[in-house]
This record gives sequence, C-alpha cells and structure tokens, in this order.
Amino acid sequence: AGQRGLYYPTVTFVPSPGLRVLRGRREPVGEGGDAGQMMTSGTDLKNVVTTDSPPNGVEITGPRSFRGTVTAIDPVMGDSVLLSISAPPAMVRQLRSARFFEILCRHERFYDPLLRRPYSVFTADPDAGTLSFLVRPYGRGSVWLAERVIGDVVDVLGPLGNTYEIAPKSSNLLMVAGGVGVAPLVMLAEEAIARGLQVTFLMGAENAAGLLAASYLPESVEYVVATEDGSRG
Repeated sequence: AGQRGLYYPTVTFVPSPGLRVLRGRREPVGEGGDAGQMMTSGTDLKNVVTTDSPPNGVEITGPRSFRGTVTAIDPVMGDSVLLSISAPPAMVRQLRSARFFEILCRHERFYDPLLRRPYSVFTADPDAGTLSFLVRPYGRGSVWLAERVIGDVVDVLGPLGNTYEIAPKSSNLLMVAGGVGVAPLVMLAEEAIARGLQVTFLMGAENAAGLLAASYLPESVEYVVATEDGSRG
C-alpha cells in the first residue's frame, strides 16, 4: 500500500484502423487486483503516437483488454504447459518482469468459473508479438486454460501489478523459486543478464520432472536445482 503514489508504465490501446494515441495516466487497480498494486493506462512517455497495427489474431476489446489467439502449447515441468498467445505488439515491447494478466478461463457464453484467473508473464517475445504463461492444471480455470489448442481465442485483461526493481548498486542477484512460482523470475533473469549482472537461480520441485529446463534461462545464469525425492540436487 505504501507504493500507491508511484508511476508504473504500461500501454493503453485505442482501437483505430492504423493510429493509436497512448496517454499516460495513473489509476488504482480495481477489486480484482492487490491493494498495493497499480495499473496505468499509458506509458511513461505521455502523448506517444504509434502507427503499429495489432497483429493477426489480436482483437482489442478495451483500453486494458484484448483477445489473443493461442499460437503455441509446450509441455513443461511435468504436468504443466507453456501457453503462448498473440498480443498487441506495443504492449509486448514495453512489458517488464512481474507484470501479470487476468485471463478469462471459460467459454464466452458461460459464467463458470465466474472470475478471471491471474497469471504472471513467463516470457514476452516482441518479434513474434506473443506472451507466454506457465499453466498448471489444478482447478477448473487452470484445467480449462491448459486444454486450449492452437487457434483458440483467449480473453485477457492487463497488464496489471508492479514491476521488479533492481537496486542500481546491485551486481549479483539470487532468485529462489519452486513450481509455478518460477514464472515471473524468468523475465527478471533475462533483464538482469541484459544489464550485465550476475544471476544465481535456485529452483526446487517434488521430483526431477517438475523442474524447469535450463534452456529456458539465459546461458550465463548459474542454475541450481533440488528435489524433495533427492533425485536432483
């Protein structure tokens, strides 16, 4: 709650054939967000004009929402999947680690589950114009989402939340995660390595199948794993 006065940059998309004006504005997250988190409707550069057109498979449905098309589904960490969807390119380019999206995990004409489910961004690909989410099928919403196939349309709200801030004097980062908690740290590791920082990444899981493959992290990350059954680490 102490961070309410800070300004966190994201993007507002105003539908038009070829021109969108992005305006900076600060607003608190509604009931679906954490009380200490902020969602903004613009970038940190006010009155920015972009001529980018939404990519194929993206429908802008509001200033903070869009429908994206599932472009890839990759099994990962045993029972989970990486779900990639198309997204507005200007938003993908400016996305930073720790932001999350609320995803509607049901068919459009149904109302169960009623509420959206929050998912941290696993990776953002500006060239492809896609976002990837780590989904483990535990409840009704996550099971529905994990069962999507390529070409399905997903209703997405966001980005929401705060970003990770790396202290200017930091040179070595230690990241610790277990299970799906690894999702927001992958982008953070990429950002840290791009800044020339050293990263040690610790991950735990029940067994070896539940570990994230090292290939999802930058090569220079020191990746250390451990499992409850003792098969790794």
